[in-house]
Amino acid sequence: MVATFESLRNLVRETERRARESAAAGHRAEAEALYRAMKVVGSANTGPEVTSLADVVGKSFVKWADAGLAALAERERDSSTER
Repeated sequence: MVATFESLRNLVRETERRARESAAAGHRAEAEALYRAMKVVGSANTGPEVTSLADVVGKSFVKWADAGLAALAERERDSSTER
């Protein structure tokens, strides 16, 4: 089971890396889609129907994705005030 979570974490880590790269390259829609995909993976692994370990891992993925989406929104606000 731990190996499964490690693989899932690696997948989400890579997704987050690509989202950051997309955002840095100015591809906001792509970055947002990747963060939303992270959130879906996290949400699918939370709740009473999953193990407590899966729930903790899933919630951390959701928080990670939310932080990425918030950073995108902040970047958007900053760029709009610079104009």
